[in-house]
Amino acid sequence: MNFSFDEKFFLPEERDGFFVSECMKRYWAASLICLLDFEELCKKYSLRWTAAYGTLLGAVRHKGFIPWDDDIDVVMPREDYDLFFDKKNELPGNYVVDKYESERHSYGGMTVINNHTGISFDEAILEKYCFCPFRAGIDIYVYDYIPAEKNEDDKWRLDILKALKELQLTRNNENDNMKKRFEISSRCEEISRRFVSKRDESTELCRFITYAQWNSRPILKKEWLSSITDLPFETGTVKGFPADISDEFLSCTVDKDWRTPRKTGSAHSYPLYREDLKRSVCFLNNGGISMKALPPFLSFLRTEADLYNISYS
Repeated sequence: MNFSFDEKFFLPEERDGFFVSECMKRYWAASLICLLDFEELCKKYSLRWTAAYGTLLGAVRHKGFIPWDDDIDVVMPREDYDLFFDKKNELPGNYVVDKYESERHSYGGMTVINNHTGISFDEAILEKYCFCPFRAGIDIYVYDYIPAEKNEDDKWRLDILKALKELQLTRNNENDNMKKRFEISSRCEEISRRFVSKRDESTELCRFITYAQWNSRPILKKEWLSSITDLPFETGTVKGFPADISDEFLSCTVDKDWRTPRKTGSAHSYPLYREDLKRSVCFLNNGGISMKALPPFLSFLRTEADLYNISYS
């Protein structure tokens, strides 16, 4: 797995009738560099992961990012994720591994890896991440083992639902307590990992929060984990499932009609970095750097601000 980005890669273009700006291209590249650092740590400890959701769909259908997508999603089985989280401080640089609740996302049984917080115009960071000053990274979704016995399965799901309901009540309370949120989120995770010790008995895994809330199983068959391979993606490759498995997995987790490109909504507004773009404009203005006089390697920020009608002096 490797990526190389020449200046042609960053040229704005139209893909499938959707305009992709230079700024988005640089954000894509920054995210892929984060994925490379993540992959290096995974290789060191023989950890399994695969592209999932929009990223796997992009790999299979577009050989890269879905044009109207802007983040990277990966899946890890529970035991691999636990070891990754234990070793997360071995990631290079200033990576931030954010679990449970955060300013960016409410609890969804996921972990976010960012190369830094907010924005950075540090020279070394800009050079490493293709002059993208925004935080970039990947979302990790953990898949847990499904109990083989139905009575265990039902109790497992009920326990998670109770905890999630308590979490929602806490979030809706006027005296919202972040510490309490963390405690309940931690309890959710402990319930979800209840059957990791019985993984030899299980043949399937799922994202527990989806299964618990909608009683549907976004299934990952355990046997698929031995079929993870390299799929073409932009200028390199990502880990993913071969065609027959991708078809079944995407039909279950995305849409049965996943082969047909549709500009559907996302869990976040597009582009993901819009608020960081606004903060960048303020940061530069407050530092006495006119957006109208940016050096050539940052001029794409001005173009992007114009694209989204963000005012500047």
